[in-house]
Amino acid sequence: MSFQVQESTPQAARANASSTTQSYDLVVVGFGTTALSLATALADSETDLKVLFLESKDAFDWAPASVLPENAVRTSFLRDLITTRNPRSEFTFVNYLFESNQLVQFVNSSHMTPSRLVMGNYLGWVASKMAERNWVRYSSTATRVTPVKNNSSQISSWKINVRDASGNNSTISSKRVVLATGSQPRIPATLMGGKDKVLHTSQVAPLLHNLKDQDIAIVGADQEAAEIFEHLQSAGALHRVRATMFISDSALRPEDNTSFTQDIIDDVLPGASTNSIPPELRPRLLTTTSTPRGPKIALSTIEALYENLYAQRITTPNPSARRFNICPLSEVTSIAQENNKLRLMTKNPRTNETKKTDGAFDIVIAAGGYTHSTSLLQDIEAAGVLQDKKAQVDAEYKLSFRKNVVAKDAGVWVLGSLEQGELRDEDMGFAVERGNRLLSSLIDSVAGGEEMKGEVAML
Repeated sequence: MSFQVQESTPQAARANASSTTQSYDLVVVGFGTTALSLATALADSETDLKVLFLESKDAFDWAPASVLPENAVRTSFLRDLITTRNPRSEFTFVNYLFESNQLVQFVNSSHMTPSRLVMGNYLGWVASKMAERNWVRYSSTATRVTPVKNNSSQISSWKINVRDASGNNSTISSKRVVLATGSQPRIPATLMGGKDKVLHTSQVAPLLHNLKDQDIAIVGADQEAAEIFEHLQSAGALHRVRATMFISDSALRPEDNTSFTQDIIDDVLPGASTNSIPPELRPRLLTTTSTPRGPKIALSTIEALYENLYAQRITTPNPSARRFNICPLSEVTSIAQENNKLRLMTKNPRTNETKKTDGAFDIVIAAGGYTHSTSLLQDIEAAGVLQDKKAQVDAEYKLSFRKNVVAKDAGVWVLGSLEQGELRDEDMGFAVERGNRLLSSLIDSVAGGEEMKGEVAML
C-alpha cells in the first residue's frame, strides 16, 4: 500500500484556508460507552477544547440493551458514567432519574441494579446532553486517518476523512484523535455454513417472543448465551421450544466478581497498586495456570440454569423427552444444511472424538463474542512512525510512536482493538476509568502544546 504524509507547507496552508476543512483540538471516532464517559469527563472539566465525536449510526445505541433488555445489569446503579469520579456531576444516573421523574419509583423498587433498558435510557440521556453542546455528529463514518507534518518534519496533526449517510465525503483535522470504534458481532468460521439460520446472540432478542415449536442450538457459553438459554427455558411452556447448549468446556464457569476482586480491578486494594495496568487487563491478575480459560458467566445465572434443569429432571424422568439440555465437551467444528434444518458436527476436545448431533436445528445461536477493527491505523502503520514498527498503546491507551516523530501536543489514542482485555460492556466502572485515563493523557498533551509555545516565545 502506498503512503504519503501530508506536508503542512505555506502553499498547503493557503489551500486549506480556502477549503471547507474544519479543525479541532480533539476528534473521537465512535460514540459508545467509553467515548461517552470521556465526553462526561470533558464536560465536567469545563474544557474549552474544540471537540467532535463522530458516530456512524444515526443515534446513540448501547448494544447490551438489545439483549433481553428487561434483564438487570450486573453492576450497581452507582457504577454509571461519572459517579465514582464526581458524584456531584449533572451526568449521574441519580440525576437522570431525578430529571426524568423516576427517582422515587426507583428508590421504592429497592433495586441496586437497573434493567438494561433503564441503563440504556440513561446513557441515551447523557448522549443527548453532549449533542446539545454540538459535540456529536451522527451518521458520520471516519474512513481514513492520515498524519500531517509541520515545517519541522514532525507530525503535528491528523487529517480525518469522513463519509456521511448520503455518501458525501469531507475532511476534518485535529491535533488529537481517539479511535473508539467499538465492536462488531463475531460469528465463528465453523458456523458460516448455516447462512441466515445462524444468528449472533446480539441479534436474537427481537425473535425470542415469536419462536414456536422450534429446535434451537446455542453454541458457546458466554453471559449473553446463558441468559438466552434461561429465557427459552422460562418461555418454553408457552412456545414449546426445544434448546440445546453446546459448550467446549466440561462445565459452565462462573466469573469472579466478589467484592475483593472488584477492589483489585478498581485499584483500591491497599498495598497492591495496579494503576500501571489498564482496568480491562486487571482480571488477568486473578488467574493462575490452573484457571480454566474462556468466557465466564454470572454465578446467579448459572444457579438459575441449574435449578431449571434440575426441575426438568424431576418432571421429565426420560432424558430423551427433555426439551432443554447442555452438552459439555462438545466443540462445534462444522455445520451442514439438512432438509431445511442444520445439523452440527462436534468434537470432544479431550479425546478428539467427533460425531454428528442426533437432531437437527431450525436456528443456531452463536456466542462468538465481538471483534474490533484496526483499519483506521493502516496509514499510520504504513508511515513507519510507530515504536517497534507495530501498533501498541501505553496504560493511558496512547499509541506509541518513535521518539520525536510526533509533536508534544499531538497524538492518537486507541481503545478496544489493541489491549485485548476482558471487556464487559455493562461494567461502567471500566468505562469511567478509561475515560479518566484518557482525560489525564489528553491534559498532558495539551500541556505539551503550551510548553512548546513557551519554548518558541523564549527564542
